[in-house]
Amino acid sequence: CGIFGSGASNQDIECWSTFIEDREFAQDYLRGIVPEWHIMRIEVYPPTTIRYVVDGMIIDEYEVPHPEQFDDLLFRFTIGMNMEGSSATGYFDNIRMGAIKDDPTIYDNFDDTSFDGKFDNSKWTYLEDFHYPDGRLYQEDGTLVFEQSGTEERWQFLRATKLDFYPVTSAYFESALKLDPNAKGGDVQLGFNSDYGMALCGLETNQAYCWCGTGSNHLFDERISVQSSSWQFYRIEVIPSEAKFTFYINGRNIGNCSLPSPTGALEKTAIFDIGGWMHSRNVKGYIDYIHIGPLE
Repeated sequence: CGIFGSGASNQDIECWSTFIEDREFAQDYLRGIVPEWHIMRIEVYPPTTIRYVVDGMIIDEYEVPHPEQFDDLLFRFTIGMNMEGSSATGYFDNIRMGAIKDDPTIYDNFDDTSFDGKFDNSKWTYLEDFHYPDGRLYQEDGTLVFEQSGTEERWQFLRATKLDFYPVTSAYFESALKLDPNAKGGDVQLGFNSDYGMALCGLETNQAYCWCGTGSNHLFDERISVQSSSWQFYRIEVIPSEAKFTFYINGRNIGNCSLPSPTGALEKTAIFDIGGWMHSRNVKGYIDYIHIGPLE
């Protein structure tokens, strides 16, 4: 992956793979971005898949055309620059390498097939009063699936149970969400639930949103148009000492809010949860790529 300078105020990000004379570019390029720091991550899943992640967004996956030859290749990690004009200056920082399974920020990527048809109950449990027995949250094909049907409102939510550092330190929570193309009248969400209100992000038909408030009191509500049958990427940053949340959709900062805590801070019972809501008819959605880590 690389940043290409096309002018003083515009740059492009492109990712590509070359494998035994087969060159393929990622389908999604980031064009005309503002010159600033960007976080790039390349994930390798031998022997079949290479994944490109830019600013927390999975922009494409490359399927290796000759997986039977993968083990015979010698891969090298490199950084550097190419110059096509008279001069160029670039910067690198915070370089990290390691096994994906050892990444401490991966809370759950739902890839452990031993939990297919259910979920890992060492990491998740149903959120009290947010579970109807006629709906389902279960792992399948490397994602968490939310399914609910009926004629009245229904919801299913799981709360994370293995957060040792939160809410002692500031933290970020990331996830990818998408809806089934045939989903009607519902959404999938990630967010926080506390005694002082909620802060959440979600995806409904062709609309991504983040919301913060207490019941009917909307403190923050921002929505953007998206293709809901494609993966959308969310990040929520929380500063517990200030009860403050900052929201990102597809790498874009869309705003922040603070819940009205009497002490100015979140209480220790504030929880992080994922799930879905059915407003009418039926909904099926997908959740993946749960990353949780302390803010540096």
